[in-house]
Amino acid sequence: MCRKLKFQQGEGKMGRITLVTLPRFPRRLIQSFEQIPADGYLKETFCYRKRCYSTGYLKNGIFKWDEKSPSFIQSEKLNTYLGGITRQFHPISQAIRNDIEKNIISTAYKFLPPFDYSIGIHQIRIIANKLNQGMPAPEGIHQDGFDFVTIACINTVNVSGGVSLILDAHDYAKIFFEGILLPGMLLVFSDKTFAHYTSNISPKLPGEARRDVIVTTFQHLNSLKKS
Repeated sequence: MCRKLKFQQGEGKMGRITLVTLPRFPRRLIQSFEQIPADGYLKETFCYRKRCYSTGYLKNGIFKWDEKSPSFIQSEKLNTYLGGITRQFHPISQAIRNDIEKNIISTAYKFLPPFDYSIGIHQIRIIANKLNQGMPAPEGIHQDGFDFVTIACINTVNVSGGVSLILDAHDYAKIFFEGILLPGMLLVFSDKTFAHYTSNISPKLPGEARRDVIVTTFQHLNSLKKS
């Protein structure tokens, strides 16, 4: 099942926001978030984010993972929180790579133009407790600097908040999607056309709150060769 919200002034897949219901996730994918390490680049005292990161590429419809551990950097213009800093994260576990490829990347690709892509895969857990909120987007409303972005919600536990917004990249007053991604939902959108944001989370009931997502970025390989 998928739900498409067409961009009012755009046409084709570049101007669409697509909300997809994914196949049921294997238990090992859900449980893998228990092992990912803390994000050591946060500025706050409370560590509200855990993160792994890997890359790969999609050529002629076939996806392959990069075996090296890539660094991740964004410009200060794109990321006012951690832009200009070269970050190195633990790679995504080999045990769940096939699950991500089968359940998320292959599904997302069906809703994108049929190009070859360089792909970044971010496995992220956001944590909150009674005293501290968790920030999915500490940089605020932003773009990531790629052609397309997808956000797959893998699991949530005791979460209040976490509202996802997709906005006009040139006019943040124009909101084209607003909603909470539930486990099993995949949001696909153009990073050129839209900006995005997710509000802070806090515990719904006493205890810890957890929001587990996998964010993938798609960059057209031909555009990388020209840059």
